[in-house]
Amino acid sequence: MAFPISPKKQGGFSVSEILILPEKTKVDVLVPLYEPQKNGWINCEMSLKTIPEYCRVLARDDTESKQGFTRNVNELLKMSSAPYILVLNQDTEITPGYVEALISRMKASPRAAVVSGQVRDIVERKAITWGGSGPCYPVGIHKVGYEGSLDKPTREPWITFVAPLIRRETLIEVGLLDPNLVQIYSDSDWCLRARAFGWECWYEPKVIIYHKGNVSQTTSP
Repeated sequence: MAFPISPKKQGGFSVSEILILPEKTKVDVLVPLYEPQKNGWINCEMSLKTIPEYCRVLARDDTESKQGFTRNVNELLKMSSAPYILVLNQDTEITPGYVEALISRMKASPRAAVVSGQVRDIVERKAITWGGSGPCYPVGIHKVGYEGSLDKPTREPWITFVAPLIRRETLIEVGLLDPNLVQIYSDSDWCLRARAFGWECWYEPKVIIYHKGNVSQTTSP
């Protein structure tokens, strides 16, 4: 099922309501917030200082409305208008060159809908908590490992939405995340739908995301 971003079907935005996009902007960086001072905002804030000048940051605080991660991301997606969209969790830290590396992967793979770097634990910084994926269902399986493993770019069944770069034209075709999946599994579900339209999901290990979250379903390479 698609969740389109057209105003008639989604109750979203019209073209005139989209935020004016500066000419130099290539990437909208979307930051879904929830109690940011308690949930690692300082790491994300530091990362935002390293992103290229062609990025525009859009943040939305869900602390009062409590709609959940998926709906918060969807609201930010409706606000975006750049050709590439980076969803950046508030409890993440990305390495310098992260955005540039993912754009390069997108250009090398014209059918790439979404791409992510390697995810590591923010405390145990050599531990890989997502280095690719297994099947999307019944739960999204993570490939895990340690520094030095899972070091080749690969097409994957699904991409974690810890800090994914999304190609905007894919959203037009596939639609938003499923709002019924309030906190988890909306990423693997969206990737499954994108693949049904002939798009690809890519893992790019040359750049790293450090993430505070825990992994519930894992598999070693």
